[in-house]
Amino acid sequence: AVLGTDDVELIASGVFLAMPGAETQAYHTDGVHLDLRRHAKPHAVNVFVPLVDLTPPSPRSNGPTEFCLGSQILGKDAWVKDKCEAFAPKAGTAILFDYRVGHRGLANKSDAPRPTLYLTYTNKPGWTDKSNFSKARFQKLGDL
Repeated sequence: AVLGTDDVELIASGVFLAMPGAETQAYHTDGVHLDLRRHAKPHAVNVFVPLVDLTPPSPRSNGPTEFCLGSQILGKDAWVKDKCEAFAPKAGTAILFDYRVGHRGLANKSDAPRPTLYLTYTNKPGWTDKSNFSKARFQKLGDL
């Protein structure tokens, strides 16, 4: 059990969509450490499932997610380019990572949208992420 227990709760799910021409995101984490005095095991994980095959960074790439390896460790969360890798899995491949891992979506330079299913799980009953999943943060897509 990645979260240290089989008693986990799905707290968020949806699809994010990088349209053609979408720029590279700023490096970010989805969550912070709950205790800033000592490193703790993860309290939440994300699962990303690309709904199309992702392509490696290139002039026509559809912009896979770049992860900064080891950045979930308290005190080692700075963006370090040499520790970042972009994986390009096939559609339907689950990518599971600690909520505190630094990452960013790379630019979608292709001619097609890049949809990705996301699922967020926690081992803290009743915990919610009020920053990432506030209704005020999202806008309706409208016609595509």
